[in-house]
Amino acid sequence: MAASSPHPSPPKEERASAGGIVGMRPQWTTNRQLIMKTNTSHLWQAGKNPVKELLKKGQPVVGVVISVNSVEVATQAAALGFDFLWLEMEHTPLSLETVRNIVLATRGLQAVPFARPPVNELWMAKRVLDCGVLGVIF
Repeated sequence: MAASSPHPSPPKEERASAGGIVGMRPQWTTNRQLIMKTNTSHLWQAGKNPVKELLKKGQPVVGVVISVNSVEVATQAAALGFDFLWLEMEHTPLSLETVRNIVLATRGLQAVPFARPPVNELWMAKRVLDCGVLGVIF
């Protein structure tokens, strides 16, 4: 007689998994599910902008606004499956140094960094681009 587990697992249809309920169809669209699982970090490393590549294919992109002065928060957000990080410098205390640290900390992750400079001037946009972001938002 085989030993039984003190906590039997529920039937397959009721067992939870990372993607929802095993054996059940996800409630969100299949296209978004495929996009979220698409790893585009290799494009970023090759000098290409993966957000532009997805938009050229007609696919939607989803990003998150980073408004806190924390590299750790930005790194966690970049690992959640977003396509880009919007580093908001105009209405938050993000500095050029913090933006550079976020860019370095998120290298190799799926989300690519974009930044909104604190002032709408060409010289500031150049300084933000020098930090390594892949786009400037005005």
